[in-house]
Amino acid sequence: MRDTLTNLEWPSGRKGGKVLELMAGYGRNYPVLKKNFRHVEMLDGSAEMWEHNNHPVTKHFLKIEDFKWPVDEYDCVLGVWCLCYLRGERLLDALAGMEKSVKELGYIVLMEPVLAEDSVHETVQWDENCRDEQARKQSWYERQFKRLGIKVHSIKRYPQDGVMLFDICSFVLQDGTIM
Repeated sequence: MRDTLTNLEWPSGRKGGKVLELMAGYGRNYPVLKKNFRHVEMLDGSAEMWEHNNHPVTKHFLKIEDFKWPVDEYDCVLGVWCLCYLRGERLLDALAGMEKSVKELGYIVLMEPVLAEDSVHETVQWDENCRDEQARKQSWYERQFKRLGIKVHSIKRYPQDGVMLFDICSFVLQDGTIM
């Protein structure tokens, strides 16, 4: 993810603006965000996680589906393993909200667990201990982006290494108004 954020292409004078990290938890991505952006905001609905997040950022204590998405506010919205917790309209509403909140020529950067494309399932629940989490096919995500008019800038797939149950996919999306 560090390389992905560092290598984003910005219009002249716009690099390093404002970023919102979704499901930021204890702030594990703060160092790379602070290095690449002047203003960092973090959103998470877990009180336990916020107890351990002492970073000097603007904090939003709520779930993604409860966030009131501002218009053209962020240069980048980052979500690492956040869509896998959302289903149905909540997921589509979150994607639409991200797109609405990103400035023209801004980015949405997502990293999500993905299934093999030859899987017989479109989505799979991880296991009985992770009832809310789902992995989906990369092509499933691509259809949702297209449906919402969100431009796919790049996709990089990280094959599982035997430790992870699923591959990880990095999606870099741009505001749909520039398609």
